[in-house]
Amino acid sequence: MSQSSAQQIVVEGALQLNEKSQWFEVAHQSKGVILLAHGLNMKPSKMDSLSKFFHSEGYDVYRIALSGHRGDLQEMREVTKEKWKTESLQHYEEAKKLALSKAVPLYFVGFSLGGLLYQELINTETHIIFERVVLFAPAISMHARTQLLKAVRIFKPQLMIFSMSPIEYRANVEGTSVGAYNVLFNAISNLRMQNFKASNIPTLLFIDPKDEVISYKGIMKIKNQFQLDQWNLVEVTNSSSTLSQSMHHIITDEAAVGTSQWNIIKDLIRQHFNYFGSPRR
Repeated sequence: MSQSSAQQIVVEGALQLNEKSQWFEVAHQSKGVILLAHGLNMKPSKMDSLSKFFHSEGYDVYRIALSGHRGDLQEMREVTKEKWKTESLQHYEEAKKLALSKAVPLYFVGFSLGGLLYQELINTETHIIFERVVLFAPAISMHARTQLLKAVRIFKPQLMIFSMSPIEYRANVEGTSVGAYNVLFNAISNLRMQNFKASNIPTLLFIDPKDEVISYKGIMKIKNQFQLDQWNLVEVTNSSSTLSQSMHHIITDEAAVGTSQWNIIKDLIRQHFNYFGSPRR
């Protein structure tokens, strides 16, 4: 049932099968449903280390794939705010439906862009509710040098901007469209206008202080300014990365951060999700 529902969200044709939205369902009693979202111009399948970890822990996982990240370059050129919002809401409804059917909590785990988009939804759509959240380097506060990309708004949305991320993680080797960056910066502005009013829920946030894209100091400022006292920020390092081209922003799997750091991340997530309390409604 869920597999077919996931396939309905994506467009058939030139898309890569393993980059479509996918369910990882458990055969036994589920501990909860996790909605898992990738980063900008990142292969959705690169979140599958987390998908498999959560699945092995007894969670149903819905690893989503946004337009422009499924093997079709033209999709990336045609990204719009409305398209990503529609997809994100559909993904949420699919995950919520399964959680309700199994009477288990719904959680969210997101990296970079994925974390940003759902933070925006939490604050603008009152029916979007997650029991607990895990964020990996969420794109809610960018370095000043990254924000220079705002200048590309004068160009056509279809123009591609070269990406510096490791090539094996890129959904599109050619880069990221101006239109996609426009959506990202618009989401950051909109979230700030909402003053993070609905964001203070139990949240575990991982970030490398040396992140080339996201500002660690900026996130700390947001936490303090908006009194997000239920946010737990954890510093991580990629000093033991086994990637030939490592990047401090990429922290979502063992190859990116090394075995020791990855085990620490998994242990902290286990502790974060294994809690006792009344569910949020």
